[in-house]
Amino acid sequence: MKKIIPVILAVLLVIGMCTVSVSAFTIGGTDGIPSGSATTPIGSSQSDVTISASGNTVNVYAVDITFGDMTFTYGTETKWNPNTHKYEVVEGGEAVWSATGTPNIVIDNHSDLPINYAIAASNENQTTYGAKVQFDGKDTASGTIAKCPVEAVDVPSATVMVSVVTEGTVQNITTAPVKLATVTVTISAST
Repeated sequence: MKKIIPVILAVLLVIGMCTVSVSAFTIGGTDGIPSGSATTPIGSSQSDVTISASGNTVNVYAVDITFGDMTFTYGTETKWNPNTHKYEVVEGGEAVWSATGTPNIVIDNHSDLPINYAIAASNENQTTYGAKVQFDGKDTASGTIAKCPVEAVDVPSATVMVSVVTEGTVQNITTAPVKLATVTVTISAST
């Protein structure tokens, strides 16, 4: 018997430590409502349910960069001049740069944070060929793309059009494709 009492006390102590805080509401007060005077419904009660997250949020950067067709052709109304060693516009003709496809860069932000982008071209062969790459009519392009909303179907994105423009005299171009420049897209965290 002496051993049972300490065991019972220990069990009661453990149960006391595991109590949970709850809200209680008594419909009808301490005396209740007599059944003859009750209406339907007799009463109701409400309680808020609260939630929270614990731990650290891990932000993730995920960006898709898609390059369109970056092939351009110089207008066919040019002719090689063996005296000047340059392509020259045929009299009455117009020499233009035309894209063979859709020359664009599409940047899709799947990140849960906004991003910055910067686009530039090396134009390492600008002097050699007399042409350079531009983005939306400028030498560089940059901007900020918003963060991706939770469960987004369409993600935030930016589209930049690429073009080739004459810079000086167009020269040294043949019918075989040659490299004019390297386009670099740089992604960075937006502050």
